[in-house]
Amino acid sequence: SFSDLAQHLIDSDHWLVEMVKNQKFVDAVAEPGMKVVKDRLEFEELIKGLQESQDSRKKLIGLLSDEQLELTLEDPGFGKITTWWAIVRGNLDHEIQHRGQIAVYLKMSKLE
Repeated sequence: SFSDLAQHLIDSDHWLVEMVKNQKFVDAVAEPGMKVVKDRLEFEELIKGLQESQDSRKKLIGLLSDEQLELTLEDPGFGKITTWWAIVRGNLDHEIQHRGQIAVYLKMSKLE
C-alpha cells in the first residue's frame, strides 16, 4: 500500500543513518501491512515523518568527508561495501524504485 511504501522509505533512511554512524550492517525488514493509516491525521504524520527522515539523510550525507565515504563494512548480501555504495545503491536507488511504485499507484487512482 501507499502507507507501507512511505513507512518503508522512512525505515530505509533510518537504516542508512544507523549503518553509516556505526559502520556496521543493520538488517532492514519490510512486510506488507506494516503500516496502516486510519485517518487523515495519521496520513499527515506519516508524510511529515517521511520528510523528516529525508532531511536527516540529506544532512548526514552532506556532512560526510571523502574518507568517510570510502570506509567499508561487511554486507551479508554484497560482501564488502563502501559507505558511498550503501548510500547510492542501498538507499537512493532503492528509494527511486519505490517512488516509481508510488507514481504508478497515483496514476492508477487518478490522484496525480
